[in-house]
Amino acid sequence: MRITVLGKWSPYPKGNEACSGYLIENSDTRIALDFGNGVFSKLELYGSFWDLNAIICTHLHADHSGDLPIARNAVKSGILYNKIKAKMPVYLPGEPALNYSIIDTYQDGLQFNIIEGLPEENLYRTTQIGSLKLKFFKVEHTMLAYGVEIETQGKRVAYTGDTHYFPDLIDYVMAADLFICEATVLEKNKDYAVGRHLTARQAGEIARRAKVKQFLPSHFFPEYDLDYVKKEIEEGYGSGIIMAEEGMIIEI
Repeated sequence: MRITVLGKWSPYPKGNEACSGYLIENSDTRIALDFGNGVFSKLELYGSFWDLNAIICTHLHADHSGDLPIARNAVKSGILYNKIKAKMPVYLPGEPALNYSIIDTYQDGLQFNIIEGLPEENLYRTTQIGSLKLKFFKVEHTMLAYGVEIETQGKRVAYTGDTHYFPDLIDYVMAADLFICEATVLEKNKDYAVGRHLTARQAGEIARRAKVKQFLPSHFFPEYDLDYVKKEIEEGYGSGIIMAEEGMIIEI
């Protein structure tokens, strides 16, 4: 698998950058993992929207789904100009009802697949997109939210989406070939993280305890100095981590 970072910021991007988004691809399948504010334009720098097999939104906050109306507009125009022949498949939660009711108005360009309605497999909701198997697991955030494991040919990416710490999280991501983990909050603001996000130090601790093969911290608050964020991640994980950067490519 080839993973390209399209955006790393939350809850809003820095100038000319993007919120959460990753391009996941192998020889025959390409998906956008989260589609936050600014991700559509970044996707056009590192690939093409028209070549996607699907979009995944792990929850319905705008920093993970905010470019869905842009995707809808692109499909509507693309059908006219023979760029695309059908609606773009999107996998996303069906809650909260208010958030989904707005997104639901984009169905003239997007084909929605509600994660809660996917087949159950143990603690997961699962689907197959091309040669990629996706296994969604519930995480703990301020709204219904999912993490996801993506598997193909014996390789596995694990992604937290947005979550605060809960013990089973370590089991879900154990020994992943690549672990993409939110590292949103510094310890000085750890009270804010409760029920919302991981601290940078917690992200490092989870990666260390889960014995992941590669660790990619992401989902950073734009007002923090990332040198401090990296320092606190390394307090939990150890030295030598690589932080997510737009355009970074990882092959597993």
